[in-house]
Parts: sequence; structure tokens; C-alpha cells
Amino acid sequence: MANLDSILENGLMVPGQVTRQGQHVGVACGSTWGRGIYLAIEPSFSLGYVRAAANRKALIVCSVLLGKSFVCSNPRRGGGLHQGFDSHVSPSGKELVVFSGAQVLPCWLVHFKTTAEIAMRQDPASGKPLRSTEKREEDMSEKELRNKKRRDKRARRRAREREAKGLDKPKQGQQQQQNK
Repeated sequence: MANLDSILENGLMVPGQVTRQGQHVGVACGSTWGRGIYLAIEPSFSLGYVRAAANRKALIVCSVLLGKSFVCSNPRRGGGLHQGFDSHVSPSGKELVVFSGAQVLPCWLVHFKTTAEIAMRQDPASGKPLRSTEKREEDMSEKELRNKKRRDKRARRRAREREAKGLDKPKQGQQQQQNK
């Protein structure tokens, strides 16, 4: 997450500028609509450009001063600001490009996990996967933990009762597979 670290330390910068450490800011993902700072109105659009480290994904939510916007009809690959305008907007309106860090005010840094990561969570006690709506025991309040233990105890008791009545016997095909 070198880009995020650099942004947090130096602010948002236009490619070609020099950081406090003397490093040149490069183009991270192209410059179709001009060589500037790219932003998106929809977070889902920005997610396509997030380079994530193992457990560190983040989006920066910003306020942007677009001023007079030039709506690009053709790519401006690496070009500068169109004369007489303060910013560029892609033809779809999904991408905003400003050419000065002073036009962008970072407001929030949002850390997140993907749906797949949430789905892969496991209960450390049992090792069983948690559904996305379930909490891990260490994240539960005392009341939630007591209720969970009661539910688990009832479920175990019902399973024993069903087994004693012979209701949970495996079907013949399943029993043969288990014996192999």
C-alpha cells in the first residue's frame, strides 16, 4: 500500500510532482483523461483501482472542488488541463480529474474487507466458518454470548434426542461411503 502511505504523508499529488522525500510521483493507473488526480463519484468504480495489501484495503473519501469542468469527448492521454477549465470529467461522468492537490480535501479514510474475506471468517473456538451475519465470540456482548451458548446447548440436546430415536441414521448410500 505504498500509494496510500505516500498519500497520507504527502497529500494527493499530480503525477510528475516531487514528494517531500524527493521521489517523483508516477502515473499509477494510466492518464486517459489527462495527467492529474483521478477521483470517482461512486466508490464501486474506485474499488477497481484499489491495490490491496493482505489485510489493508482502504478508500479515501474526499470533497472535491471541480470548478469549471471540461467533459472529455476523446482521450487526452497524459495531457494537461484543457485551457479555460479547472477539471476534466470522463464522457461517462464516472471519473473526475483535477490538476492540483488544492482542489481535493481528504475527509475520511475508510478501511474495509471484501465480501469474500468476510465469508471466509472462522470461529476461532470451533474452526467452523462464520456466516457474514454471525459474530465471533470475542466480538459478542455478555448477553449475546449467554444466548449463543443456550442455543448451542439446545441444538446439541436435540441432536442427541434425534440420534437416540434413530432419526439421524445415515441413508444406505451414505453409510456405504462412510465405511470405505
